Amino acid sequence: GNYAAVGGPLKFIGGHSTFSKARELISKIKLAHLGAEQVDISRSKVEREHLPTGNVIYRKSAVLQIGNFSHRFVKVCEDVDLSLRLRSVGFKMLFDPRLEVIHDQKDGWLVWFSRIFKYGLGQSLARGRRLWLWPRRLILGLMAVPGTIVLCLGGFGYWIFLFYLAMVLAAVVYALPRSPKVWLPLVVLIGETHLAYGLGLWSGLLLPDVIWGRLNFLSDFPENQARLVRRPAAL
Repeated sequence: GNYAAVGGPLKFIGGHSTFSKARELISKIKLAHLGAEQVDISRSKVEREHLPTGNVIYRKSAVLQIGNFSHRFVKVCEDVDLSLRLRSVGFKMLFDPRLEVIHDQKDGWLVWFSRIFKYGLGQSLARGRRLWLWPRRLILGLMAVPGTIVLCLGGFGYWIFLFYLAMVLAAVVYALPRSPKVWLPLVVLIGETHLAYGLGLWSGLLLPDVIWGRLNFLSDFPENQARLVRRPAAL
């Protein structure tokens, strides 16, 4: 096939904290990650919309054909932007579950919230405001913020929250029936993940990306872009 990249799953590791243990288990629960490419592991080779740069090798000629990586996405979602542009000219992405890479990340609830917020923000800015072209999982991510607002207003919002909590808890218990010690922190982590991701998506939709460039969230400041040097794409 006309493949521009081949990649595989990321196995996240960390310390021995409760947070680390909960994070390592997110990949086992579909409701938790909503099909995110970083943790959604297929059992066989399959085409993907994009491949995370944490574990991917690109065809150099294909990457150069579309103008290489964009300076708009230096910190996160550079893989989303690149993959969307590759697919727009007919290239494909191949995921192979045998190509696993161990990926170490910093521990911490606040660090995680910030990272997931930036993932959501980058996804939103890379895809633009044409929501009808967004994957279903991103639309579900958008629902987290209005759901939280409804909860704060009280009344019927509490029933929605309890229904959401019941679904998450049921998914956790079903996936990890013999791990009751991680049930509560994992439920909290899933809720935090959905809220942070939703806030990032809405921020990208409602605010112009030049603001985020000035805040140095996803890329260098505009005056530094001329000095930005990219490494050549992998062969």
